[in-house]
Amino acid sequence: MTIAAGFCCREGVLLCADTEQTAWAMKLHGKKVDHFEFPGGKVGYAYAGNTRFAFSAIQKLERRLKASKTKDVLAVIENLLDQEYRRNVLKHPDHATDASIPYQILLAVWLHSGETRLY
Repeated sequence: MTIAAGFCCREGVLLCADTEQTAWAMKLHGKKVDHFEFPGGKVGYAYAGNTRFAFSAIQKLERRLKASKTKDVLAVIENLLDQEYRRNVLKHPDHATDASIPYQILLAVWLHSGETRLY
């Protein structure tokens, strides 16, 4: 089981998670915390749960933010993550009975115009 945590501090946000990733009968080690930059700022993330679905959503978010010129970055993030969660988790036929399907993402968003926020 992964526990991802985020803490707001004076200098920004601290994100942390363990490194064990479970896929069927395998256990691997890999990072679950990273960040990317886009024209309007930076996004840091930590995830727990279904690694494939979470990382896919993050990759799509990174591509969308890098291609977008919108000022409403938070709306782009919210819409894309909502759409991906509904598509991958809520529409999955076993989502109500299979605990390996859901995922959670913590986001730290820093915009050039202001401070860092944790979502």
